[in-house]
Amino acid sequence: METKHEARFVNIPPLDIGTKPEQWILTEACIYQSALTPDLIVVRAGFETDLASIPRIARFFIVKNGRHRAAAIVHDYLCRLKLDFSRVRADKIFLEAMKLRGVPRIRRRLMYWAVRANTSRLKLIGKAR
Repeated sequence: METKHEARFVNIPPLDIGTKPEQWILTEACIYQSALTPDLIVVRAGFETDLASIPRIARFFIVKNGRHRAAAIVHDYLCRLKLDFSRVRADKIFLEAMKLRGVPRIRRRLMYWAVRANTSRLKLIGKAR
């Protein structure tokens, strides 16, 4: 029988500026417990992220670095993973984590549908899992 966990961030690390434009590096592990998976999600120190890949048109109302930052780190990590996480599942965890971090409902829905649209685009060109 699988135990249902409550979603929570165990650790939200500080970031260092990377060597490339818009690149950030985790100085400690980012640890997230999702209600959607029984395992802890551990993004190791040293992981490089761009925080959130936001289309130019959306940058007017969605900033790269905000309340969603920790959720974006976890999502970025899950999308790069080659394990059993599908993009759909990673996107749902992103939505869950944004809610947990207090991202306003409209903004988190917009960000969620933006990543879902990107997943659909990747499927069309054969790059989505």
